[in-house]
Formats: sequence, C-alpha cells, structure tokens
Amino acid sequence: MDVEDMRVQTVERMRRLFAIVLMAAQIVFVIAEHWPPKAVLWLRQLDGKLGIPTDRDGYYWLLHGIAAVIVTCMTCSFFFLHPFPFQDFTCG
Repeated sequence: MDVEDMRVQTVERMRRLFAIVLMAAQIVFVIAEHWPPKAVLWLRQLDGKLGIPTDRDGYYWLLHGIAAVIVTCMTCSFFFLHPFPFQDFTCG
C-alpha cells in the first residue's frame, strides 16, 4: 500500500492515514475470506494473475483488482457526466 511513501507531516495526519489503510486492509481480508472463490479469482485476474503454478494468491493481487474496479466505475461515472467532446473534432 506504500504507506511509507506517503508524506504526511503531523501525527494527526499519520493517525488518519493509518486508520484508512487499516480499514482498506480489513476490507480486502473480508473479501478474500467471505466472497465466493470465483469472484475473488476474477478480481485477482483483473489485476493480471495468469493462472500459472508460480502465481501467488496474495492480498496485493486482490487489492489491485478491487482498485481497478473502483477506477473503472469512477471513469464511467465521469464519462457519463462529462462526455468526450467528439463534436470538436473535424476531418480535413
């Protein structure tokens, strides 16, 4: 989660950051343990798990898959509210 790379200066901001990271980690653990295995595998494959024997089923695969779903939903929501300006393009 690269917590070490986040540059916060005050103790209060560090507390908030660690609380958010802890909450995100708990969500990933709950999904890994309680969701159907096929759904968890789908999220891992979304991040790039290849299904070969040397692949690991770590929580980072799952975290990145969840992040990909969130980013896609946010992008689709933005596109719905602010469509791409196709009419501004001209040919010739």
